Amino acid sequence: MKALSSALFMVVFGIVAAAQPTTGAAARESPEAAENDKFPLREILIDGNANFATEDIIEVLGLDIGQMVNRADFESAVGKLDKTGVFEGYAFRFGPKDDGYTVPFTVQEAPELYA
Repeated sequence: MKALSSALFMVVFGIVAAAQPTTGAAARESPEAAENDKFPLREILIDGNANFATEDIIEVLGLDIGQMVNRADFESAVGKLDKTGVFEGYAFRFGPKDDGYTVPFTVQEAPELYA
C-alpha cells in the first residue's frame, strides 16, 4: 500500500513540478525587514510526514536552499502541497537563520483511500 501511495504522490508531484515558475532577486541585508523583501532560504524542515519522504515533499514545495524567498514564496509552496491532494493539513512559519530564513513545514497526510 505504501508503494501505491508513493507512486500516486510522484505522479501528482510530476504534474505540480512541471508547472513551477522560476524566481530571482537581489540579496538584502537582514531577514527582519518587510515581508516583501526576499532573503536566502537557509533551511527547510518537514514534520508530520509518515508515508512520504521528506525529500519528496521538499521537491514538491519547489523551494531550494539559497533561493531568494519571502512569505509569498512560502504561501505558493503550500499551494503546491495542496494541489497534490495527499495532505489534509499543513502549516509553516519562517524566521531568521544566519543571513536568511529557516522554514519548518508541518504536514498532516490525508488518510489512505484503500487499506
